[in-house]
Parts: sequence; structure tokens; C-alpha cells
Amino acid sequence: MLSALRDFGILKGFMKKKIQYPTIALETVFHLLSILMAEGLRSQSIIEAPDWRMFLWTGVDVAHALNELSLRRWIGFEKTGRTVIIELKKFPDVEK
Repeated sequence: MLSALRDFGILKGFMKKKIQYPTIALETVFHLLSILMAEGLRSQSIIEAPDWRMFLWTGVDVAHALNELSLRRWIGFEKTGRTVIIELKKFPDVEK
């Protein structure tokens, strides 16, 4: 198991292993957000969706990434306590 994690670049270090969190492009975050919204998820359920775990992210990491998307004006994002408002401002490119 440790060898597989190392081969995929998740573990770093020879003697003492450390988790190396992958760098995720904001375009990837936006795409996953669009999919989750298309599946009917809204507000806090988006942040708590298990799909984010493939990036090794917690809810705090998701909120931080959504805030970055908001700063780029791709989405509207507000979070106060458990109240979350998310709206798409940019829409994913869809090939026909």
C-alpha cells in the first residue's frame, strides 16, 4: 500500500513518510463543482460531498478553493457558519 501511494506521488520521504497533497487546478475544482450542482447538490452539501476526498481535501480546503473561484468571479460564494450560498457565474464549456 505504501509503495502504491509513493508511486502515485502522494507519499514523500525515504525514512519518514509525509503526505504530499496534490496541486489541483482551479479549472478542475470548477468542473467538479459544476458536476455536483448538476447532480442537485446545493449549499453545505457541496462542501461536504465525498467527491472532494479524491483530492485529499477537507471541508476547509473546499471552502478555500471555492473562495478562490469567487475571487476570479467564476462563482458567487458566501459562507457564514453552516450557511453557504454558491452560484455559478461562468458556465462550463460544453462541446456539441
